[in-house]
Amino acid sequence: MRKLFTFLFGVFAMAASGQTFYETFESGDIPGAWTVVNTNDTYKWSIAPYEGTSDLERTVLGYEQGGSYAVSSETGRAMDGVTPDQWLISPSISVESGDVLNFMMGHNSAYNGNANVVDENKVKFEVVVSTTGTDAEDFTYTLISMVPESAKNWSNYSFSLDQFAGQQIHIAFHDYGTTASIPYITNTLYLDDIRINKEKVSDLQVTGIVSPISSCNTQQLVTATVANIGFDCASYTMNCQIDGGETVTETVNTPLVGGATVAYTFASPMLLSAGSAHEVKVWAEALSDSNHDNDAFAAEVKIGDEIPFPFAMTDDNAETAFSSSYTRTSGWVTKGWAYYNDAMMKGWVYNSGLTSYLLSSCIALPKGTVKLSFDYMALSTAKLNVYLVTEPGVYDCLAGSIELPAAEEYTAGSLTFNVPDDDIYTIAITPDNSYVGSFYLDYIKIDETGADVAVVSIDSPKLNATLVQSGVTVAATFRNAGGTLLENIPVCCQLDNGTILRETIDRIEIGESHQHTFATGTVDLSAVGSHTLKVWTEMDGDSESANNAITQTISAYEAYDFPFEASFEADEQNENWITYNADNDILYWEIMQVIDGNINYAKDGQQAAYMSSASRIEHNDWLISPAINASKGDARISFYYTTRMSSSSGSDGCNIKLYLATTDDPDEISKDAPLAVFTLTDDNVLVYKQGYSPVEIPADGTYYVAFYNDGMGHDVILDDVRFDQSEDLSILSAANSSVSGFNLTENTVTVEIANHGTTTQSGFKAAYTVNGGAPVEETVQQSVAPGESLQYAFSNKVDVSAPGTYQISVSVVADNDADAFNNNWILPEFTSYANAGLPYAVDFDTEEQREQWTAEGSWMVAANMTTSQSAYNGKGALYHTGAASADGDWVYSGCIEIPAGIYDLSFFYRTFMNMTDVERYGQNFSIYLGEEKNPEAMTTLLYSVEGTVVTTKVYEKVLQQVEIEESGNYYIGVKCTTTSSWGALYLDMIALEEPVTEGLALGTYESDFAGKFDEWYQYNPADNFSRWELGTGVGGASCLTASTTSYFYDNMPADLPGMIVAPAFKLRKGDEINASLVYRIAVDNIDDLTEEDKARIKIGVYLADKNLPQAFTTQMALGTTVSDDVQTATGKITVPADGIYYVGVLADGQRSAISNMVTSSYELYSVKLWNEDNGGVVEIADSKPFVYFDNVVRMLCPYESLRIYSVGGVLVGQYSGVDEIALGNLAKGVYVVSVKIDDKIVTDKVVVM
Repeated sequence: MRKLFTFLFGVFAMAASGQTFYETFESGDIPGAWTVVNTNDTYKWSIAPYEGTSDLERTVLGYEQGGSYAVSSETGRAMDGVTPDQWLISPSISVESGDVLNFMMGHNSAYNGNANVVDENKVKFEVVVSTTGTDAEDFTYTLISMVPESAKNWSNYSFSLDQFAGQQIHIAFHDYGTTASIPYITNTLYLDDIRINKEKVSDLQVTGIVSPISSCNTQQLVTATVANIGFDCASYTMNCQIDGGETVTETVNTPLVGGATVAYTFASPMLLSAGSAHEVKVWAEALSDSNHDNDAFAAEVKIGDEIPFPFAMTDDNAETAFSSSYTRTSGWVTKGWAYYNDAMMKGWVYNSGLTSYLLSSCIALPKGTVKLSFDYMALSTAKLNVYLVTEPGVYDCLAGSIELPAAEEYTAGSLTFNVPDDDIYTIAITPDNSYVGSFYLDYIKIDETGADVAVVSIDSPKLNATLVQSGVTVAATFRNAGGTLLENIPVCCQLDNGTILRETIDRIEIGESHQHTFATGTVDLSAVGSHTLKVWTEMDGDSESANNAITQTISAYEAYDFPFEASFEADEQNENWITYNADNDILYWEIMQVIDGNINYAKDGQQAAYMSSASRIEHNDWLISPAINASKGDARISFYYTTRMSSSSGSDGCNIKLYLATTDDPDEISKDAPLAVFTLTDDNVLVYKQGYSPVEIPADGTYYVAFYNDGMGHDVILDDVRFDQSEDLSILSAANSSVSGFNLTENTVTVEIANHGTTTQSGFKAAYTVNGGAPVEETVQQSVAPGESLQYAFSNKVDVSAPGTYQISVSVVADNDADAFNNNWILPEFTSYANAGLPYAVDFDTEEQREQWTAEGSWMVAANMTTSQSAYNGKGALYHTGAASADGDWVYSGCIEIPAGIYDLSFFYRTFMNMTDVERYGQNFSIYLGEEKNPEAMTTLLYSVEGTVVTTKVYEKVLQQVEIEESGNYYIGVKCTTTSSWGALYLDMIALEEPVTEGLALGTYESDFAGKFDEWYQYNPADNFSRWELGTGVGGASCLTASTTSYFYDNMPADLPGMIVAPAFKLRKGDEINASLVYRIAVDNIDDLTEEDKARIKIGVYLADKNLPQAFTTQMALGTTVSDDVQTATGKITVPADGIYYVGVLADGQRSAISNMVTSSYELYSVKLWNEDNGGVVEIADSKPFVYFDNVVRMLCPYESLRIYSVGGVLVGQYSGVDEIALGNLAKGVYVVSVKIDDKIVTDKVVVM
């Protein structure tokens, strides 16, 4: 009713306003009098219904009077190099003096608004006028030119046409540009109600509300932006409402010129309620306003809850008193702040990766100093920043910061910050952006500052273990954590339950720290055992007791004897090892069980020294042995190390530095160079390597073995530490001269042997075994000094000529060898492959097939090709992506024994799916044969193509006849020379075999598919066409079934729909071949198809002289009847020449639908072929000249010759004069037996199991 009223109103108004042109598009089409120039089916002007167009329902709003239809232009990213350039041109219009062009326009320009699209690639829009014709060059007058960005609601645009009075004009709406290929988003521009009249109108619209804003402020001015699209507006009124209450109206007498946007602020502030959400609505009114649907703008404003000062967080108020400024979930990780209160996590947790603040509710803070205290956990040292916020999102008032040491358990922390004025604030808390990982906060308190002294650390003694000693000095660091100057601060220390030392610190300024050394006494660590040292403060009036004390456990011991050995098991005194965490982060050495579930990572036993790892946290930690009494002379240090983690960066450089020192002080040890540095690599993952260094003990004395771990990227497990004078030979590596390959003969085993003992070694034994067999032992006569190594090649070679897999183990044995762990080495196994023969076929679906191909450059022998990267058959294929190297990229097959002769090479290939641009996506590749796997040896060219594109999953089959001049062992080489980085190439189902020279001689051949479907070959169909499968049809009869489905919004590709091919036939020139096809075709919603698509629905029998889909062009019988009943189609062809022929059944279907969805279903009951002379061949009916069981053909009567063919027609064997023919050497499958008896040929099929 509204649309009818609008239309009638427009008819009457035309007379009153002198309206000379009016187009509403309410016919549901662009009128024929308009000229439309579209770029293609993607970039075009088209009708857009208001109902059902998502933009017009959700995004481009503000025109309730638009009726049912508008017109739209879609542009955006380039597709295959096409850029938008489309015109909507009016019919010829006569212009009078005073005429005005008015039209409604809105847009959703997501492409233009994307930050990745530079200005020169954005789409432009212009309204232009021609006083002559409708060619592009005729439009020489511009009314408006703009770059629409993001989304804009409907607006009325007005332009004077006085300059064209008395002329005939065309008005063009032109959408155009030079777009980029990214991002994959579009612009859509909408027009409606294009009219020429005498109305010089404006279009006022409130475009945004600047104030009030969500904050703590309960009294704010109202400011809004108002724009004018159209002619100048002399005066207007501004109106506002809060929560639908009283309307405040103010008149504006300052003109708002066309195209301008201004900000207007109402005179009096609005009162808002704390803890409430308010709807603020602002609208403009003017007599000249032509469109009232876009006059208003509404926004929700939230005024925060207020919490009291002072404030203490509890489990009950943690989520209501605080919130996160921004949180994003990525996978299973929540980045930003999130609150947890469960067994796994407790408190507000920050995960790095984006800027996020923990925001308090509104709180009235007094001017001056305020204290923020909390419990926290941190992976590493963290700088915590605190901001005072008065305007949401503005974090420019940094009130205070504190450096917090790492803490793996909740630890008390606090800081004071300055409040500039009495006011209501939001407190924003966040770690500095250099912090990486998780940071925990809980039990936050906001309070006035009081006196507070905190014990920060015990600085002396600084280590957890020491030789027994007395007179040990105690030093500790104290911090003023309160808001007042501290003076005369009492501090105390006590070892175990001994004498308390009490002293006084003169003063500590606010926020400062002070290290205090106790001068009135020392502590006694001369008793062997564990001791507890406590340091604390006893200041009166301390406002925070949780940080007043700290304790440290110290193990005192007597020096160990030499030789020294440690395996870190529970029965050893591991507490006497020093673990020093220099920066107090969460990463440090621990002596512990290294068992995870059922996995024990210890070298021996269950325990080891362990250093964890975390992303971007530097390792800088010490592991120092107890003191060891050693005598002057030669010795060695040996240990084993491994890692469980693969590094994310090759430059992390995680090292173990080995020292022998006369002190246990890490600062002193680090002044000397290490004995050796051992770098962990990915080769070390779950593989123990030996660390070793020979040492010269300069004098009798006490020594420490020290390990320093630096770098990052790996955790470290260290075990079996030895400081002794033992002998030890170690295998560092071993290698085979052979790798997996073909035509292998012999293999040389080499081994690198190191002397990890203390004296020179020679005349020791080395041995290897093959596949666990008898050892082959040899004597190594070379000498190797401590710390040196030698390479030894076994003189006895390994015979690897027999096909098979070889696993070789190497060992070394020396007298008095103290460590057997490093005496053995197992080499990677390799395979001596048997050469392939003919016929050769590979589909890359087994690991064995893929292992025999060698890929170089950007080639991959891929195992899991699915979806858009699908293989032709199964999941394996050859795959090349991007541009090849300058000399081309190669992939090579295994070795194939090929006699001289002529062969058929066949394979399937395709390129990047759906991309037809040859310059970007075209592929260049060639296939060769060569006697070795290198480019120089690839001398026989078999196939070559340049600039090819095959854009669907169906692939294209290539069948090429090739000649091999000399018998030999050959490799297939595929060379890709593509220069564009955009495309991809896929190859599958590569075969080399003798040409088909024999086939079934045709008398009568009939397949009802119930028992013969396995002898037909099925090509992959198009995406919308299902594969043929055995099923049931009318009356339960057996048949093959398939179907194809099309949709109104898509146009299916015209590639191979669905084809099956019968076994090969040997036919004679002039033979008349009859064909019959029993079928049924059913189509649902057939009325939703065009006549052109109806004509495509068919099923036929076709003849080809080669087994290529594109070769099946000779129609033998065609079925086109759509029916509920079974149909029969027949036909006849004359064979043009003697030769091998193939018969295929090809079904085709519709490409699209007018509306909805259309499915065509096919049922194939039987195919029968026969010639007029039925004496040439008979398929066995009752009597057979042979019997077949257990893979053996046994003849029952004399015969002239017998031949065995694959179902594809390839001759695989021929015989005469033998009564039993074994077929067990053939690949399992269906074969055709052809027996010649008395000038007749009898055929039957057998199955090799």
